[in-house]
Amino acid sequence: MTPPPLPHMTTVTCLHAAVAQKSYGNEKRFLCPPPVVRIDTPIPRSVYFRSQQLSMRIFPEINELPGPPPEQKASLDDTMQACFKYLHVGGTQKSKSFHLSLDLAEPAVFDPMPNQGANGSNSAESSNARLIKPASTWASFSSAPVTIISKPSKKTAKTRNLASCILAGGPVSLFNRINSQTVRTKYMTVDQGRLCASNTTWSAFNVEVVQAVTDPNAQPPDVGTYHPGGVPPQPVTYGSTLLLTDSHTGLTSDPLVIRKVDKGRIVMDEGTMGGPVSQMQKVALCRITETGARYYLSAAGPLQILPDPSGAATDGKGVIATHPLVYQPPAVREEVKGDVRMEVDEVDDFLCWTIVGISKFQYTFFDGIHNNALARFPITPFPTLLSPPIYKPQTHTLDLTIANYFYTDPTPTSTDANGYPQHGPPQPLEIWLGTLGPLNARVYQNGELTHTIGAALAGPAGGPSGASIVAHQTSSALQAPGQTMLGGMGSTIVVVEMPPMRDILRMVEVVTGADLGLGLGGAPVPNAALNQMTSMEGEEGEKDEEHNENGEGPSAEPGEAKMEKKGKGKAKDKDANGAAAGLSQPPQPPQHPGLPPYPHYPHMGMPMPPLTRGIPILFVRSVDGIGYHSGREIACENILGPMAMANGAGNTIESWVVRVL
Repeated sequence: MTPPPLPHMTTVTCLHAAVAQKSYGNEKRFLCPPPVVRIDTPIPRSVYFRSQQLSMRIFPEINELPGPPPEQKASLDDTMQACFKYLHVGGTQKSKSFHLSLDLAEPAVFDPMPNQGANGSNSAESSNARLIKPASTWASFSSAPVTIISKPSKKTAKTRNLASCILAGGPVSLFNRINSQTVRTKYMTVDQGRLCASNTTWSAFNVEVVQAVTDPNAQPPDVGTYHPGGVPPQPVTYGSTLLLTDSHTGLTSDPLVIRKVDKGRIVMDEGTMGGPVSQMQKVALCRITETGARYYLSAAGPLQILPDPSGAATDGKGVIATHPLVYQPPAVREEVKGDVRMEVDEVDDFLCWTIVGISKFQYTFFDGIHNNALARFPITPFPTLLSPPIYKPQTHTLDLTIANYFYTDPTPTSTDANGYPQHGPPQPLEIWLGTLGPLNARVYQNGELTHTIGAALAGPAGGPSGASIVAHQTSSALQAPGQTMLGGMGSTIVVVEMPPMRDILRMVEVVTGADLGLGLGGAPVPNAALNQMTSMEGEEGEKDEEHNENGEGPSAEPGEAKMEKKGKGKAKDKDANGAAAGLSQPPQPPQHPGLPPYPHYPHMGMPMPPLTRGIPILFVRSVDGIGYHSGREIACENILGPMAMANGAGNTIESWVVRVL
């Protein structure tokens, strides 16, 4: 089941097929299933996103066509989703892969002429409309490479080539197509709590292997394809029993045996059973009763016309077409091979499903000045972790390898002799652990120390945060400002000084609502916004405009990044907020919708889980408060285990250690 979105953050998610077929000549083999973009954002900001224009392009590995690739545009519906149904891979005779590019743009603004009438059309379709403001792209997101295949393999895949296999645990999409006609395609989806077939929407299903059938002669996968955790991914094999779980609703199918289909017949020979399932192969999903009778999941049936509350239908009638899936028996025919008489199941097109793995790209960001509007400047490219963070307990530091870590403020600082605007040097992003920050850090490029970030260090102010940034002029790249908001400057190694363990544990208690049994009720936390965050949801109806995307409290000045900063304003905050700033009273557990707090474990009762939920590692632009979720979190683990915690024996701050999730 899809976890709830992080509160006060905006998450852009795109689900798409992991492989795509190549188009030849004038044909157009549209991506199937079509890419779907979903945006999870706080309600006050959703109105702004619905007005934005989304566009998607296919960028092949080798572009053999002149000009930029064609794009398809879409808008978000009432469910905050957009579908791109007409993208196809063409002109890529030499390309083996491509990537999807998603742009979010503020639409162009047109001034209608008086003779347009009372409706005041604000569309470029009108020849009388005068352009006031051109469209402005403020975010661009890219997918990982998508493999291009000529056509689905009819042979059983080899285990060693996992890239062409359907993997257990991963999401898949299944669609049914009659006589290979695109217009007669139905996707497996979930509607009203049951499996359905739909011609407009599709669902991603996680594959759980209940009972695996393996080929004893299969070779193990290459070491290079092993999962970073050390466990190699396991391919789904023919004859295995599966459970399909909708990744969004959590609905789970009946136990189904996956069978290979070839020329309308179920293939169950020794060369197929136990062999891996390949991408975009035709399969049948068989339910076997207690009596041994076989029934196959079928997409047969008339499409039931239902009202579409989201307005996402594309048939022009404001409706969606769907119907429940049913089980049908196959046509059984007896065959004799040698001296063996056997039964063969024959299935029609309604019982055949094309299976394809699903990939996704996802980006999470927030607005640190909580103005519930769009960013003034482009927010991409995203700062990206190139490798898992490394925590060093000896020094209590965190090593990060980051791409796009520097940004350049697009606001000119001066002009040259010719009147051209001049910008300041690239600045590093602040690093936060939840609402603890900005953290002290040392920045290295090409093995040389280039910046030292810390509130207690002398140097020029690094923006409204008040954190000092000392630039060590050892790299010529520091003199070249970037052309975009995030100037790139290649990969950067950042050594982050973690907050004291006591503060981290205190924040775990505040954010999760859990009692670690350490008596940290009066522990100092260097961020008065923590207390504001805990009570924010209860006051949301009255003070919604005072809280930002990351849950911090209001700042004193408009336009300032509304995060409390280390080393500045502590006395002022304490005077303004009284006991709240000093955390003299234990804050109440947060009640964020969609993110239930941990249960309050009594010290001598049920033990607190030894591994807590994570605190996100965040990057923040001090110039405008835009923040980015790194995709990684910090959790705390008690090395003594839950029983020791329940007994209270040795449960001290020293017994807790940091883990990177």
